[in-house]
Amino acid sequence: MVLLHNIFIHYLISTIIQYNLNPQLVIQRLKRKREGSKTWDEFLVRISNLTIIIAIPIIAGLDSGRYNWSCLGLNYVWIGLLLAILSTIFYLTTL
Repeated sequence: MVLLHNIFIHYLISTIIQYNLNPQLVIQRLKRKREGSKTWDEFLVRISNLTIIIAIPIIAGLDSGRYNWSCLGLNYVWIGLLLAILSTIFYLTTL
């Protein structure tokens, strides 16, 4: 459950920063049907979003219940958090 909260907070903060940098881009990305986009592109976006929505709870359930993949230690948590912050900064600077 903590993973889902962290993902939500990460995307919330990223969306707020993106909106402050370029509000038109965020508005365009939130539209359900984009003008000029191809059908296959819309299909791939929907499938990838659906896969992520389904895959995250399944992987988290397997992790906490059966395989315990995330029992690596606190030093790996800090490295992962640092990499997530750096990737977000890199992504936001490309806008």
